[in-house]
Amino acid sequence: MNLVDINTFLSRNPKIGEEKNVLMDYQTLNVNQKIVFERIESHYHNMFEGRQDEPLRIIVMGTAGTGKTYLIEAIRCRLREMAGESKSPIAVLALTGVAAFNTEGITIHSGLSILIVNNANCLDISGKRLKQLQDKLKDVSYVIIDEKSIVSRRILAIIDKRLRQAFPEHNNEPFGGSGIAAYKQFKEVYKLEIVQRQSGNSKEQQNFRNILLRLRNGESTIDDWKILTT
Repeated sequence: MNLVDINTFLSRNPKIGEEKNVLMDYQTLNVNQKIVFERIESHYHNMFEGRQDEPLRIIVMGTAGTGKTYLIEAIRCRLREMAGESKSPIAVLALTGVAAFNTEGITIHSGLSILIVNNANCLDISGKRLKQLQDKLKDVSYVIIDEKSIVSRRILAIIDKRLRQAFPEHNNEPFGGSGIAAYKQFKEVYKLEIVQRQSGNSKEQQNFRNILLRLRNGESTIDDWKILTT
């Protein structure tokens, strides 16, 4: 597949604001998940009522199994409910196709109309393409970026520039005035510390959680390898 085919394929991916409807029981969120959920819910309610003038920018931290994907789905579902007949006010983006698939989102390149070419022209956008991007994002108030650990500063700068282009009335504001949930340098940090998939307190479960943490940080030991291969 050549570059032209790739960019055509990306343009045909699922569109922002057209996610399928999902019913969720928000009481199933744990304590830490509810803190993030209610913070975003409250922010959107205030903005919807015209009482919010500062974009929400937060980071949600958590290791594998702490329920980040479940929280993303809960937030998306709730904001869609609050938006009523309007399109969903949230866009869920990820750098890789696998990460986007896991959250039922879309890739950063597809969502923000960034061409897959390795030169400065990949950010050029004008005319019809720019109008299509602005129409696609016109109802979006929040952008969630999953798997922030693999998003480089360069990609972050590209996201910032593209959102300024998408919202020209806010082109002097970071990220075009959009709310962002993902990055360490932002104002609010929330941690999802409970590993939902291995939340027991037995010695074996604690050891397994420690193995996963070392694996994530690139600090695995020979003993870890032996356990994982048995």
